[in-house]
Amino acid sequence: MKKMMIFVPLVFVAFTFLRLTPVYHQVSAAAEKLIAVVVTNWPDIFNVREQNLDENGNIKIHEQGTVNVNVTNSTPIPVSGDSGETKSEPKLIPIFENRSMSPAEIFQSDFINVEGYKKAIIYAQRWPNDSSFVEIYGFYSKDTSTKFQGDPRIQLTLVANQFSRYAEGDIAGPYMYIAVQNNGVEIISVWLYLIP
Repeated sequence: MKKMMIFVPLVFVAFTFLRLTPVYHQVSAAAEKLIAVVVTNWPDIFNVREQNLDENGNIKIHEQGTVNVNVTNSTPIPVSGDSGETKSEPKLIPIFENRSMSPAEIFQSDFINVEGYKKAIIYAQRWPNDSSFVEIYGFYSKDTSTKFQGDPRIQLTLVANQFSRYAEGDIAGPYMYIAVQNNGVEIISVWLYLIP
């Protein structure tokens, strides 16, 4: 409280001293001129009146009224491909199950229509779990007659002592096929999972 009693008179004395200086009067005069300019010019600068008004003084719009919206579908709208098959649900395609493959055997599936899907997942498992490795590829194609190699593709490798694995990728063409290369004596299962 004592500090406040000392501070208030000091502020009053400083303010009085400042008012007596010539700098105060110059700053005060400049501020008055600035305020006068802004205040007197304000209506001229920002005087804008809307011209597109209706009879009640509201802004006119092209269409007036209330739109009635009724939603009747409770499930997502399906996407159809060439075959008319709906693709609004995920789809599991077995490539082969419990297939016995000899060493250095290569398998290529038929073309699979993946149009309308966004992601593909290849899942593979093998038995017995030995020291050889298996390579599985998902290749994309523009049609059912051209087998492309290289990228874009999905690649999956089962190395020694791995029982199962999966790999996923974005769909990059309307068709795809699966290629499996076995480098040992294996019993293998491969599935393709498509996600819309």
